[in-house]
Parts: sequence; C-alpha cells; structure tokens
Amino acid sequence: MNIMFMSTGNLLPGSAAWSSLASHRLQFAELNMWSQILMAPDGLDKQLHLIVWVVNLEDLIPRSLSSQAGNVDEDTSLESEIRLQLEPLRAFCDGHGKTRIIVAWSHGATYSPIQYARCIPWFEKVNSAWERQLRDLQADCEGLFLLPLYPQFALTGLTKCYDTRNYYAGYCRFSFQGIKIIAQSVSDIIYRFEEAPKKVLVLDCDNTLWGGVVGEDGIEGLTLGNDGEGKAFQDFQKGVLALAKQGILVGICSKNNEEDVWEVFEKHPEMRLTRNDIVAYRINWHEKADNLREIADDLDLALNSFVFWDDNRLEREKIRTLLPDVIVPEVPKEVCDWETALLDMVEFHKFTITEEDRK
Repeated sequence: MNIMFMSTGNLLPGSAAWSSLASHRLQFAELNMWSQILMAPDGLDKQLHLIVWVVNLEDLIPRSLSSQAGNVDEDTSLESEIRLQLEPLRAFCDGHGKTRIIVAWSHGATYSPIQYARCIPWFEKVNSAWERQLRDLQADCEGLFLLPLYPQFALTGLTKCYDTRNYYAGYCRFSFQGIKIIAQSVSDIIYRFEEAPKKVLVLDCDNTLWGGVVGEDGIEGLTLGNDGEGKAFQDFQKGVLALAKQGILVGICSKNNEEDVWEVFEKHPEMRLTRNDIVAYRINWHEKADNLREIADDLDLALNSFVFWDDNRLEREKIRTLLPDVIVPEVPKEVCDWETALLDMVEFHKFTITEEDRK
C-alpha cells in the first residue's frame, strides 16, 4: 500500500520507529504542507492508497485564544479557529470523499489537579471541540477515519511519547516511542482495511471458562464465582458475551464428557454464558484440529475466520501447526488479564457495529 504522511511537525522519516509499516511504501510530505495537499489533491500520486494527517493541537490552536475558563467569547473563538483549520480537510472530503484519509491527533499539554479542580484546562477543551467537529465531518465523508492518539499514548505514558529535545532540535514533538505508537495504530487500521474481522470465537472449557476440571472436581469444585479467581473466570465469560453481542459467533471445542459440560452450563449458578449462546460445539476426546474443521463445516465458514482460545499451551501449538489459518492468541498467564486481552484483540474489532451484527 502507498501511504502519504503529512503533519503539523516533523515525523522523522527513515526512523526505525516506522518499522511496523515496513511492508508499505511510505511518503512524507514536506513540513506543514498539509493544507496545500488537501486543497489541491489532484496533484497527488494516482497510485496513492491512503493519506495520514498527524496533528499536534499545540501547533494549530494558539494558547492566545485562551482567556478565562468558561468565557463565551473564548468558546466561540475556539470553535471558529478549529473550523478554519479544518476547512482544507472539509474541501478535500467534498471533492474526494471516498479517498481514505486518517486524521491522527493529540496534544502534549499536562495539567495539575489544581488546574482541573474548577475548570476545564485549555487543551482539554481544544481536544473535545476538535473531535466533535471531526465527527460531524466524518458523518458525510465515507473515507474519513479518525485516530485520537491520546488513549493510545496513555497506555505507555504521555511523557514517554513526547520529547521536547526532539522538538527544539528538529521540530518533532514526538519521542521514538510516540512515533512507534502512531505507526502501530495506523497499521492496525490498515489491517482492518485489508482483512475482514474474525467471525468465530471457539473456546475450551476446563480452566478456560471455569477453573478446574469438571470431570474430576464436579460442579461444586469448580472455581467460578463473585470473588477472587472465580470472579476473573466469570468476567472472562462476560467478555465473551460482549463479543457475542457484537455479532461474534461463540463455539466450544473441548475434551470432556459432553453431559458434564452442559450440566455446568445448566446448573452452576455463577455461569454467565448459557447453552443458547453457543452456536456450534464439539465436546469429545478427538483431536481439536479435527473438531475445529467440523465446526467450520457446520457453520459454512472458512477457518481463517476463526479464533481459538485454550489455556493449554500444547493444544495451542497443535492448532497453530495443523490449522495455520486459525488465529491462536498467546493466553496471558494470569486469568485476571484474560477479559482485557480478549476484548483488546484487533482481530475482532470493527469500524462500526451494525444492527445486523447485534441480531
């Protein structure tokens, strides 16, 4: 894919931080040429597949607009300034609405608890108004995708994603880590452009949906409940249900006696999944690769639309070897991390969740 990056500052072309996009052909526009590019897109390379506009809000919206928090004139001036800065993008969308463009933005301003205590700090207001106007514009622009960087930076730490030395040395506000996160975030969006979301989540049972082995411990001996590790297994089930509500099909592939498994579903008071939530299953002592092939046949879906979750490392390695099309995540060691790990899987993420998905 041919990708052009343009920005309100220097993005350090050639840095190893862009390695997650190494399989694509990257172009970097000259510094602060974004307005001219958006206003005259006919001069762009005809083979260009994607434009990424990286914005530091400090570069666009002057602090001088800020006066006293809550001042009506200040709010009006802010909205007008943002509308002005977005005019080139608006013109681009009007004429090239199907051309894909990602707008990625953030700010590096930090504030003390005192500054938050009685008012909304300036760049917090800027960020909210900026996103609100972009979302309004997005409603009428099929090719516009938005990438707020602040949540992505927060996972690492804002101070690690910005580097004042880079700014004063080369007009790049970001650190190596910050650029790396931008590259990976864009890569994630491109992944969804190129690959459809996975449709099926297939789960093991023992030590996956609950702690313990039902054939040995019985229903009463399973770890599943409202506190401790039992709560973690229960929350993992809630994560599975959250995916199911987004249209993901849930299946079971487990080495158990079938009647034992359904007894847990029907009689254990702390189960959150029900038998009705399971659209296909193979509960027997056969090889799981064979069972997954049969489930795929039952659902009339290709194996490349499957994700397989199993606590057993040996079973995961077997599926990776025998069914390379199936996504097999490396399950975290701690059950308390499972729900987050499951819901964070980009393989399931969609740009929008439709009413058909919910049905």
